[in-house]
Amino acid sequence: MTFYVFKRISQSLILLFLVSVTSFFLMHLAPGGPLAVYARNPHITAHTLHVMEIRLGLNLPIWQQYVRWINAWLHGQWGYSISSGLPVVAIITSHLGATGSLMLGGIIVASVLGISIGTIGAVKRNTVFDYISSFFAYMVWAMPVFWLGYVLQLIFGIDLGWLPIAGQSNFSNPSLKSFVVHLILPSLTLGGVSAAGWSRYLRSSLVDVLHQDYIRTAKAKGLPPRRILLKHALRNAIIPLLTIIALDIPFFFSGAVLTEIVFSWPGVGRLFFDALQSQDYPVEISVIMLTAMLIVLCNLAADLLYAVMDPRIQYEK
Repeated sequence: MTFYVFKRISQSLILLFLVSVTSFFLMHLAPGGPLAVYARNPHITAHTLHVMEIRLGLNLPIWQQYVRWINAWLHGQWGYSISSGLPVVAIITSHLGATGSLMLGGIIVASVLGISIGTIGAVKRNTVFDYISSFFAYMVWAMPVFWLGYVLQLIFGIDLGWLPIAGQSNFSNPSLKSFVVHLILPSLTLGGVSAAGWSRYLRSSLVDVLHQDYIRTAKAKGLPPRRILLKHALRNAIIPLLTIIALDIPFFFSGAVLTEIVFSWPGVGRLFFDALQSQDYPVEISVIMLTAMLIVLCNLAADLLYAVMDPRIQYEK
């Protein structure tokens, strides 16, 4: 187990290094370069641009620029936003709370709906509920996140008028209740697609487990059906789903980009979209690196969690 963890951490570090190199070089190969925004400003002279290049080290060879940047980034010096002039660390930190709450809401929605629908669908296999839930699951699973958001806005926000369709809270009367109400539709949007997929994975896995010999043995011993389902069948059926759930965590982060745009949610996703439009390279590359780190950590967590849940897996080999 120790050797496997060391091996996976080493692979993760190499992957993060490749992501950082690729992102850094692509940013510098973009039209106009890192100073493109300033170059379009008629009030900034060529001499001023030249001085800025020297101060930022843009006149150095590209590999030296990368070494300077990655060294500073690893020490928490992520630079300053081109658009606002504020430290990138402060900007991203101020948006993490909104994105974190949206991700948490999406994960809760996906877990509750996905596990509940998948379990009921497996227990009531080939019934009306199973057919209807399968139809809607595949339909939602095939939907782009932004389209699902627009559909929910149209139904629950515009037609029925039950829920707000934009913002994080009421500006005139901000409160916890207002925040939760504004969070419902974005959470349903972000978690709905994953819930559809998780329900299909769990249903398939649980149907297979329910036909295993140890389940028949448990039934023959007279164990209550509820105990058989929850303690024996569901626990084993959910193991393959754990990997999917862990690997889907980065989706919640990346999917927040579109969700936050649709619902005007002031999170990191919306920040990244605005940075792309304004060519704010320090913000862009920092968000990319954070996303890459999240993906790598979730991959590692998925492998370790799988080992804990299923002792048959021997990582020592």
